[in-house]
Amino acid sequence: MNDSVIERCSYYPLESIQATEPRIELIKKQLESILGIVDLEYNGHPVKVNGFRLKNLSQWIMDIGLSPTYIHIHCSRQCEGACSFCYLKGNPNNVALAKSQEPADIQEIATRLKYYNPINGRGLFHSLFEYRETLKYPYIIEVLSELRKRTDRLFAITTNGSPLTERLIKELSKLQPILLTVSLISSTSETRNKLVKLSSSGTAIRSLQLLNEYGIPFICSITMSPDITFEDLEQTIIYADLNNPYYVRITLEGFTKLSNRIFDTEKFYPAVVNKIRELRSKVTTPLLVFPSMYEEIITESKYNLPRVLGVVRSSAAANAGIEYGDLITTINGLPVKTRPQVFNILQILEKSGADKVSIQIQRNCDNKEIIIESVTEPSEHTLRSSLMEDEAKSHFYFPFGIILHSGFQLQWLNDLKEIIEKHKARTVLFLSSYLMRPLFEQALKDENIIEGLDIDFYIEVPKNTFFGGNIFIGDMLVAEDFIMCIQDFISQKGIRPDLVIIPGSTFPNQHWRRDLAGVSYLQIEREVGINVELIECDTIQF
Repeated sequence: MNDSVIERCSYYPLESIQATEPRIELIKKQLESILGIVDLEYNGHPVKVNGFRLKNLSQWIMDIGLSPTYIHIHCSRQCEGACSFCYLKGNPNNVALAKSQEPADIQEIATRLKYYNPINGRGLFHSLFEYRETLKYPYIIEVLSELRKRTDRLFAITTNGSPLTERLIKELSKLQPILLTVSLISSTSETRNKLVKLSSSGTAIRSLQLLNEYGIPFICSITMSPDITFEDLEQTIIYADLNNPYYVRITLEGFTKLSNRIFDTEKFYPAVVNKIRELRSKVTTPLLVFPSMYEEIITESKYNLPRVLGVVRSSAAANAGIEYGDLITTINGLPVKTRPQVFNILQILEKSGADKVSIQIQRNCDNKEIIIESVTEPSEHTLRSSLMEDEAKSHFYFPFGIILHSGFQLQWLNDLKEIIEKHKARTVLFLSSYLMRPLFEQALKDENIIEGLDIDFYIEVPKNTFFGGNIFIGDMLVAEDFIMCIQDFISQKGIRPDLVIIPGSTFPNQHWRRDLAGVSYLQIEREVGINVELIECDTIQF
């Protein structure tokens, strides 16, 4: 990639930057206003204007994070498949994603590379497209090779497996550390061909063996729908287990109101969870249901406990004898009671290079001490070292190999109290989600944060009318969902809050705090005429 191709990118559709750089949308509107009253000319001839170009890109640098995903995600606009469960099917038209299956210009990628600084995590603003298959990009090895010259951070790439020929896998193995998520769906060609609608299912199925052979860590992903029998699911998981995946992810299929894939989730989802819990005793690989908190709220009576969901194969925890279902009670003699607390302590210990860690567990009503010693297997150590440094570590990083559900940080309650006190609010409405509400209510009760504040505190769960269907993850709510919920609350209860608090993960862009429709959270405040505050919290990682 030489300088001659730098900064000569093709035009971007406006939707691609609606949520990430709204100033460009403002420039467009200003130009349209001017062109509404004047015509531009060149040498006395009218000029038809259909776009504009930013002159000095160095003025558009911002914090974009340390992960190299920032670069290679822009290579993923193509896909040969037509998966029946594709996340792009049934999306409302006003989702802030550009719709294009044309590959990104190599000029665009070269320009992004030019301005990307992996040391301080700065670069050009993101453009959001309908992301598909990264490994189909014709220059993907060249792009990843350029990236590897600049950073030794983890390349985390998702693929449907169809491009994973032995030739490509061999090239990828030279660019470690890499962690692939392979959307296998099924280990039988008949089922996979039917759901993915690709003739190359054999390539994807064989890729697991080749990835294992070439030493590339991978996650096996299965989107579970009624089209896949439990017999097929079990066969696929057992096949994956034979090839040493990092873990197997079983995603509960979601559908929107515009989708034609409607089924009885109230019966199907619990049945899938029960099947996965049964299969965990048959394989060594951790089996994770996505979203994992769904499994917790339908199977547990007490939430946020540090119960082990799985153990990474060949990890320090696996070698020490930690097992699925163990309840961690102390770490180095320190009592622990929540998953985030355990994660944070173990992360500190692992990053500090602790040689030994004493963990007290409860297993089948018995108390037991387990001593975890540092990792000895080189391949596992290499991956874990890169995961510890990766910006998105909570997606893939499990200290000492101990996997826990996502959890509720008790610090968020202190943040909640500070927000309420700052506003001197007396009537507070907190908007939660189906998955997080049970954990939130339990934490409020256990920690007594609200008591003593002399306030009326209400919790509501907005209905996802924007996407509709069976979408219940709070991070997929948008501003209009919150507005409708607040208006319904006032209308039905006859109570007008003086403060509304919303989880900040719904408006993830730290610069502009816009939702999946490209709308700022401030629009909620303008519509309802009530102070709205975001409380910073993590997205649900799995």
